[in-house]
Amino acid sequence: MSTPPDDLMAAIREWHAVYRRLSRRPSTALRRRLLALSAEVLVHPYWQGRTGAWAALHGGARRGRTA
Repeated sequence: MSTPPDDLMAAIREWHAVYRRLSRRPSTALRRRLLALSAEVLVHPYWQGRTGAWAALHGGARRGRTA
């Protein structure tokens, strides 16, 4: 698997930062930004034709954990 592009990684880092801020102090502006970032990350061209790429990017999607 190739290395994710810088713009995608920046969007993911910002998504996590906004999510943390939103958990501490909810606001409409932060919710809107989180939604925009979610869309940007999920429709990024990097994911085209990459089965399991999202899980691989996030450490194997909780390997070994059971529901």
